[in-house]
Amino acid sequence: MDEYQPIEILLHRVMTDIGAVEKTGRNQSQQFNFRTIDDAMNAAHKALTLHGVIVAPEIVEKSSERIATKNGNPAQRVELTVRYRFVGPKGDEVSATVASEGIDYGDKATSKAMSMALKYALFQTLMIPTEEADPDSQTYEIASEPTVSDEEVVQIQNWFTSIADAERRTVLKKDFMDRYGCRPVELPSRLMSDFYDWAGQVLAVEETKEKQSA
Repeated sequence: MDEYQPIEILLHRVMTDIGAVEKTGRNQSQQFNFRTIDDAMNAAHKALTLHGVIVAPEIVEKSSERIATKNGNPAQRVELTVRYRFVGPKGDEVSATVASEGIDYGDKATSKAMSMALKYALFQTLMIPTEEADPDSQTYEIASEPTVSDEEVVQIQNWFTSIADAERRTVLKKDFMDRYGCRPVELPSRLMSDFYDWAGQVLAVEETKEKQSA
Protein backbone atom coordinates (compact mmCIF):
# COMPACT_ATOMS: atom_id res chain seq x y z
CA MET A 1 0.00 0.00 0.00
CA ASP A 2 1.10 3.63 -0.66
CA GLU A 3 1.38 4.53 3.02
CA TYR A 4 4.25 2.05 3.37
CA GLN A 5 6.13 3.22 0.30
CA PRO A 6 9.02 5.72 0.33
CA ILE A 7 8.40 9.15 -1.20
CA GLU A 8 10.54 8.37 -4.26
CA ILE A 9 8.24 5.47 -5.19
CA LEU A 10 5.13 7.56 -4.59
CA LEU A 11 6.40 10.39 -6.79
CA HIS A 12 7.12 7.89 -9.54
CA ARG A 13 3.51 6.71 -9.31
CA VAL A 14 2.31 10.31 -9.37
CA MET A 15 4.36 10.92 -12.52
CA THR A 16 2.86 7.81 -14.13
CA ASP A 17 -0.67 9.06 -13.45
CA ILE A 18 -0.09 12.50 -15.01
CA GLY A 19 -0.08 13.02 -18.77
CA ALA A 20 0.59 16.05 -20.97
CA VAL A 21 -0.97 19.29 -19.75
CA GLU A 22 -3.07 21.36 -22.12
CA LYS A 23 -2.58 25.11 -22.53
CA THR A 24 -5.77 26.89 -21.44
CA GLY A 25 -4.35 30.36 -20.77
CA ARG A 26 -4.00 33.12 -23.38
CA ASN A 27 -1.70 36.14 -23.25
CA GLN A 28 -3.68 38.76 -25.18
CA SER A 29 -0.97 41.42 -25.32
CA GLN A 30 1.70 39.14 -26.79
CA GLN A 31 -0.66 36.66 -28.44
CA PHE A 32 0.48 33.27 -27.15
CA ASN A 33 -1.08 30.39 -25.25
CA PHE A 34 0.32 29.20 -21.93
CA ARG A 35 -0.32 26.71 -19.13
CA THR A 36 -1.84 28.40 -16.08
CA ILE A 37 -1.16 27.57 -12.44
CA ASP A 38 -4.61 25.95 -12.39
CA ASP A 39 -3.57 23.73 -15.32
CA ALA A 40 -0.58 22.54 -13.31
CA MET A 41 -2.53 22.04 -10.08
CA ASN A 42 -5.43 20.29 -11.78
CA ALA A 43 -3.00 17.90 -13.43
CA ALA A 44 -1.09 17.14 -10.22
CA HIS A 45 -3.73 17.42 -7.48
CA LYS A 46 -5.61 14.17 -8.10
CA ALA A 47 -2.44 12.07 -8.42
CA LEU A 48 -0.76 13.65 -5.38
CA THR A 49 -3.88 13.19 -3.26
CA LEU A 50 -4.37 9.60 -4.44
CA HIS A 51 -0.87 8.65 -3.30
CA GLY A 52 -0.90 10.69 -0.07
CA VAL A 53 1.75 13.23 -1.04
CA ILE A 54 1.51 16.79 0.26
CA VAL A 55 3.44 19.82 -1.01
CA ALA A 56 4.73 22.46 1.42
CA PRO A 57 6.41 25.72 0.27
CA GLU A 58 9.19 27.67 1.99
CA ILE A 59 10.48 31.03 0.76
CA VAL A 60 14.27 30.81 0.88
CA GLU A 61 15.06 34.24 -0.53
CA LYS A 62 13.06 37.29 -1.59
CA SER A 63 13.91 40.62 -3.21
CA SER A 64 11.66 43.36 -4.54
CA GLU A 65 11.98 46.68 -6.34
CA ARG A 66 9.85 49.38 -7.90
CA ILE A 67 10.17 49.50 -11.69
CA ALA A 68 8.67 51.38 -14.62
CA THR A 69 6.93 49.35 -17.32
CA LYS A 70 7.22 49.91 -21.06
CA ASN A 71 4.34 52.38 -20.85
CA GLY A 72 5.97 54.26 -17.99
CA ASN A 73 3.58 52.97 -15.33
CA PRO A 74 5.09 52.14 -11.91
CA ALA A 75 5.00 48.49 -10.88
CA GLN A 76 6.43 46.18 -8.24
CA ARG A 77 8.77 43.34 -9.24
CA VAL A 78 9.40 40.47 -6.82
CA GLU A 79 12.02 37.76 -7.25
CA LEU A 80 11.77 34.63 -5.13
CA THR A 81 13.68 31.46 -4.42
CA VAL A 82 11.21 28.90 -3.10
CA ARG A 83 11.81 25.41 -1.75
CA TYR A 84 8.95 22.92 -2.12
CA ARG A 85 8.86 19.83 0.07
CA PHE A 86 7.05 16.77 -1.33
CA VAL A 87 6.18 14.80 1.81
CA GLY A 88 4.87 11.23 1.86
CA PRO A 89 2.64 9.47 4.43
CA LYS A 90 5.71 8.17 6.28
CA GLY A 91 7.06 11.70 6.75
CA ASP A 92 9.98 11.26 4.35
CA GLU A 93 10.38 13.92 1.71
CA VAL A 94 11.99 15.16 -1.49
CA SER A 95 12.60 18.88 -1.96
CA ALA A 96 12.78 21.03 -5.07
CA THR A 97 14.08 24.61 -5.15
CA VAL A 98 12.96 26.97 -7.91
CA ALA A 99 13.42 30.64 -8.81
CA SER A 100 10.53 32.80 -9.96
CA GLU A 101 9.55 36.39 -10.68
CA GLY A 102 6.30 38.34 -10.51
CA ILE A 103 5.35 41.87 -11.61
CA ASP A 104 2.18 43.68 -10.60
CA TYR A 105 0.84 47.24 -10.56
CA GLY A 106 -0.64 46.70 -7.10
CA ASP A 107 0.23 44.38 -4.23
CA LYS A 108 0.02 41.00 -6.00
CA ALA A 109 3.63 40.64 -7.22
CA THR A 110 4.55 38.16 -4.48
CA SER A 111 1.42 36.09 -5.11
CA LYS A 112 2.23 35.95 -8.82
CA ALA A 113 5.81 34.91 -8.13
CA MET A 114 4.59 32.15 -5.78
CA SER A 115 2.17 30.88 -8.41
CA MET A 116 4.94 30.71 -11.02
CA ALA A 117 7.24 28.94 -8.54
CA LEU A 118 4.62 26.30 -7.75
CA LYS A 119 3.78 25.74 -11.41
CA TYR A 120 7.36 25.05 -12.40
CA ALA A 121 8.13 23.05 -9.25
CA LEU A 122 5.30 20.71 -10.23
CA PHE A 123 6.23 20.59 -13.91
CA GLN A 124 9.92 19.92 -13.31
CA THR A 125 9.80 17.69 -10.24
CA LEU A 126 7.06 15.49 -11.66
CA MET A 127 8.44 15.68 -15.21
CA ILE A 128 5.05 16.70 -16.56
CA PRO A 129 5.20 16.79 -20.39
CA THR A 130 4.60 20.33 -21.63
CA GLU A 131 5.13 19.86 -25.38
CA GLU A 132 6.93 23.20 -25.48
CA ALA A 133 9.76 24.22 -27.79
CA ASP A 134 13.27 23.45 -26.53
CA PRO A 135 14.99 26.61 -25.15
CA ASP A 136 17.95 25.86 -27.44
CA SER A 137 15.68 26.44 -30.44
CA GLN A 138 15.81 30.20 -29.80
CA THR A 139 18.75 32.58 -29.34
CA TYR A 140 18.81 36.16 -28.13
CA GLU A 141 21.37 38.89 -28.59
CA ILE A 142 21.62 41.15 -25.55
CA ALA A 143 22.22 44.81 -26.30
CA SER A 144 25.29 46.24 -24.57
CA GLU A 145 24.56 48.68 -21.75
CA PRO A 146 25.29 52.35 -22.62
CA THR A 147 28.34 53.78 -20.87
CA VAL A 148 29.16 57.29 -19.70
CA SER A 149 29.83 60.00 -22.27
CA ASP A 150 33.29 61.38 -23.07
CA GLU A 151 32.43 64.48 -21.06
CA GLU A 152 31.49 62.39 -18.02
CA VAL A 153 34.71 60.37 -18.33
CA VAL A 154 36.64 63.66 -18.18
CA GLN A 155 34.64 64.66 -15.08
CA ILE A 156 35.59 61.41 -13.36
CA GLN A 157 39.24 61.77 -14.31
CA ASN A 158 39.31 65.39 -13.14
CA TRP A 159 37.81 64.34 -9.83
CA PHE A 160 40.63 61.86 -9.26
CA THR A 161 43.17 64.51 -10.29
CA SER A 162 41.72 66.86 -7.65
CA ILE A 163 42.89 64.44 -4.94
CA ALA A 164 46.28 65.96 -4.13
CA ASP A 165 47.72 63.01 -2.21
CA ALA A 166 49.01 60.50 -4.78
CA GLU A 167 48.76 57.54 -2.39
CA ARG A 168 45.21 58.45 -1.45
CA ARG A 169 44.36 58.86 -5.15
CA THR A 170 45.62 55.33 -5.84
CA VAL A 171 43.50 53.96 -3.00
CA LEU A 172 40.39 55.72 -4.33
CA LYS A 173 40.97 54.38 -7.84
CA LYS A 174 41.05 50.89 -6.38
CA ASP A 175 37.88 51.67 -4.41
CA PHE A 176 36.26 52.78 -7.67
CA MET A 177 37.18 49.49 -9.35
CA ASP A 178 35.92 47.48 -6.37
CA ARG A 179 32.66 49.44 -6.26
CA TYR A 180 31.82 49.43 -9.97
CA GLY A 181 33.92 46.59 -11.36
CA CYS A 182 35.19 48.63 -14.31
CA ARG A 183 37.40 51.51 -15.40
CA PRO A 184 35.88 55.02 -15.54
CA VAL A 185 35.55 54.85 -19.34
CA GLU A 186 33.48 51.66 -18.98
CA LEU A 187 31.12 52.94 -16.27
CA PRO A 188 27.45 52.34 -17.19
CA SER A 189 25.66 55.66 -17.65
CA ARG A 190 22.96 54.63 -15.15
CA LEU A 191 25.64 54.60 -12.40
CA MET A 192 26.89 58.14 -13.00
CA SER A 193 24.55 59.58 -10.37
CA ASP A 194 25.78 56.97 -7.91
CA PHE A 195 29.36 58.06 -8.67
CA TYR A 196 28.44 61.68 -7.90
CA ASP A 197 27.03 60.57 -4.54
CA TRP A 198 30.06 58.44 -3.74
CA ALA A 199 32.51 61.17 -4.81
CA GLY A 200 30.67 63.74 -2.69
CA GLN A 201 30.84 61.47 0.37
CA VAL A 202 34.57 60.90 -0.17
CA LEU A 203 35.25 64.64 -0.43
CA ALA A 204 33.21 65.30 2.71
CA VAL A 205 35.33 62.78 4.60
CA GLU A 206 38.53 64.31 3.21
CA GLU A 207 37.44 67.80 4.29
CA THR A 208 36.61 66.56 7.79
CA LYS A 209 40.05 64.97 8.09
CA GLU A 210 41.73 68.19 6.97
CA LYS A 211 39.79 70.25 9.55
CA GLN A 212 40.65 67.83 12.33
CA SER A 213 44.36 67.85 11.45
CA ALA A 214 44.50 71.68 11.16
